[in-house]
Amino acid sequence: WHAALNSRGRFYPVERAEEIIEALEDIANRIERRIAASASVAANSTRLDTDTEVYLASFTAAEWTGALRAYRLEPTGALGGLLWTASIPAHNARLLVTHDGSQAVPFNDVALLPGDWASQVGVAGATAAEVLAYLRGDQRHEQRFNEAGVLIGGKYRKRNALLGDIVNSDPVYAGHQDYGYNVLPEGGASYTSFVQAKKNRVKMIYIGANDGMLHGFAAGGGTGSGNTCGDTLGKELFAYIPRTARLHMPVLANPQYGQQGGIAHRFLVDGPPYVGDAYIGGSWKTILLATTGAGGRTIFALDVTNPCEFGPSKVLWERDEQWDNDLGHMLHKPIIARLNNGKWAAVFGNGYNSAQRKAVLFIVDLENGSLIKKFVLPNPSGVTDNGLAGASLYDANNDGVTDYVYAGDMAGRLWKFDVSANSAATWTVAYGTSDDPVPLFSATSASGTRQPITSAPELGRPPSGVNGVMVYFGTGRFFASGDEADRNVQSVYGLLDNHLSAITGRDQLVAQTITEESAVHGTTVRRSSRNLVDYAHKRGWYLDLNYGGNRGERVLSTPRRIFKRVLFTSIVPEQDPCNFGGRSWLLEFDPHEGSMPEQGLFIVGDQAVSAIQTNVGLIDTFEFLWQGDKAIAVGYGSKAQTATIHMSVPPQGMRTGRVSWREIIQ
Repeated sequence: WHAALNSRGRFYPVERAEEIIEALEDIANRIERRIAASASVAANSTRLDTDTEVYLASFTAAEWTGALRAYRLEPTGALGGLLWTASIPAHNARLLVTHDGSQAVPFNDVALLPGDWASQVGVAGATAAEVLAYLRGDQRHEQRFNEAGVLIGGKYRKRNALLGDIVNSDPVYAGHQDYGYNVLPEGGASYTSFVQAKKNRVKMIYIGANDGMLHGFAAGGGTGSGNTCGDTLGKELFAYIPRTARLHMPVLANPQYGQQGGIAHRFLVDGPPYVGDAYIGGSWKTILLATTGAGGRTIFALDVTNPCEFGPSKVLWERDEQWDNDLGHMLHKPIIARLNNGKWAAVFGNGYNSAQRKAVLFIVDLENGSLIKKFVLPNPSGVTDNGLAGASLYDANNDGVTDYVYAGDMAGRLWKFDVSANSAATWTVAYGTSDDPVPLFSATSASGTRQPITSAPELGRPPSGVNGVMVYFGTGRFFASGDEADRNVQSVYGLLDNHLSAITGRDQLVAQTITEESAVHGTTVRRSSRNLVDYAHKRGWYLDLNYGGNRGERVLSTPRRIFKRVLFTSIVPEQDPCNFGGRSWLLEFDPHEGSMPEQGLFIVGDQAVSAIQTNVGLIDTFEFLWQGDKAIAVGYGSKAQTATIHMSVPPQGMRTGRVSWREIIQ
């Protein structure tokens, strides 16, 4: 009993064999119902003050329900009081829009159910009208619990919450962000006015869930005519259902869905959304791009300029593998770019498990979804299963227009695409030839094993007096069965692209190493080497994540270039399913040397360290907030708990060094 109490566990007194069985069943049920998280934290500001809010998404296993909550973040970095929990309106009052294969329509017609809906539901006496109402949120015909806790009555699966499980779709905050487009020809006063007008509209949180919907929740009320729909914070204002999700949604009503020995849980809308501004159709608009992630090979674009006016006409386009079978499961964020041919575009890698199993970059017209340019990259020798991750954009001459695109593939190749010409016909891979394209760099371990790149790189300025752009990325993957057991050495890289030639191998880079891992005041920390990089003869640096033997450490998210540092989030997965996934590190490097900075951000006790380990499970990435010389990193771990790391920020130039787009939140 004392052991259970001290470890926050449970004690089961049993005297009969039946009680042992009951106790084991209760243990299994508690494990299945545990709350977990996989999505990143989002914030409404980068400022660390009394108005800062953070948004946390989680899911409950076995029930396969989700939750989205808003908390106040105290200036100390502590999580404050709960502000709101996302809520779903009555089923007959919801604004739900889907795609019928040719156009967007309201999701209110039984004709929109797939032809095999009855077999998916698997319930005798089910009717199309009831199933449609169930998917819209009607709970009248669900099973229910009796006083003994046994499910009785009803036809359809019991839902303890209407919001589906949120696993890999990160919340994104849409407020009155300024993306700096006033430098563009179509910008100037018109974009300044647009940004000013955005201050009056409803603030939103967008996130995908495996109930088959991309949800839009009110995160702040609007002002003025036409902006009053978000007065109830946390209320779902609308949801969009991609076609590929709609075709599989009826299975959610099956009472055996997600149960042991029943029907396996299914991902439906599981990709991270992206929100940005663009000038299309003769005016400035705010556009949401999202994918279905593990739920399908689909990407779509929505006009969310005014959330209170959303409807079928605001669905710009939807594309899936029927449009192009090089589309795979896109687990990364698409991104919006202004191009040199005058078009605004969605730029994205094709993801994984496409029909051709190749790495492909898509550049698609943002207004109508038509293809502008497609780069199909050949697989290297011996590789038959490949795909391209998320992209980063580089503006070479500071005119607000994308000149180059960087992205990595599962074969470890980092690619640079030259889109600096006025005609898409002449856009090309930057190195090699059109018949034999050459990557900027191929990431391999010391043993020659390819290191997969599954996140978008970060870009930054090189050292003073050096031409080119620095490209930062980490390697590793964690999305397929068996990945948790992978013990191949992964690495983090900082490369100089000098716009002249590709990097032929590790011998052109300087190696940094983790020199120490220890506990300081109860916190596990690291220190790393301080080797110099001579850019007259070298093209960057790397560090292998294998201190103390290879434990499967890897990087799955885009590094952050802030505070004159480059910061990586790494994860160390556990094979034990009861350990909530594993643990994470936040690592800090000098961006030009890859070394442990002399004046570091992390001070534990009175000691400078180069990395800090967290104990809240796996963290996808951290959100950074600061004010004056105070800064914190906030991460949301797979244990559904937050981790806060306090940083000692150098007083000079905290936000210098980035040369590609990231949203600016005011």
